[in-house]
Amino acid sequence: AEVAYAMKEAKRGHLFSAKHLFDPLIERLGGGENVVRAVLKELGKVVAEQPTRKLEDVPVVIEGTTVYARGFVDNGIIKLGTMYVK
Repeated sequence: AEVAYAMKEAKRGHLFSAKHLFDPLIERLGGGENVVRAVLKELGKVVAEQPTRKLEDVPVVIEGTTVYARGFVDNGIIKLGTMYVK
C-alpha cells in the first residue's frame, strides 16, 4: 500500500522531479520504485523506534546517499509526501 501510494502517477512526477536530485540513486538501484521501496523501508525503522504521525525532513541513508523524506503515518501506513537529496 505504501509503495502504491507513492508511485501514483501524479505523486511519482513530483517525487522524481529533477530538482530532487535522484538520478544517480535511481541508476544505482535500478529504478524509481526501488528507491521508494528503500526509503520506505528505512522510514519504517524510524517510525518503529520512535512512533510518530508526522514525518518532516527525516534523513535516511540509501546506498550512501542521505535522502530527506516528508509525509505522515496513517493507521500504520507511511504516506510519503516528498523526498529529496540535498
